[in-house]
Amino acid sequence: MNKPLMFVVGLAAGVGLGMLLAPRSGEEIREMVGDKIDDATMYMKDQASGLLQKAESSAGTRSTAAGETGKALENHSA
Repeated sequence: MNKPLMFVVGLAAGVGLGMLLAPRSGEEIREMVGDKIDDATMYMKDQASGLLQKAESSAGTRSTAAGETGKALENHSA
């Protein structure tokens, strides 16, 4: 399995157990769950941003390599 999915599953399990075992009021639990959801959202956004940067970098490298290959073929056939 991938790491972000495992993170979310672990987060959900931790929140669920925390709500069952912690002697807190409903308001405190709702605030805690909201904080955990915010943390998970930020984590997923960071992961997506990193993947996007890697994809853009990879696409740029491949585009440059393809352009250089095309120029070399043009020069060779001329």
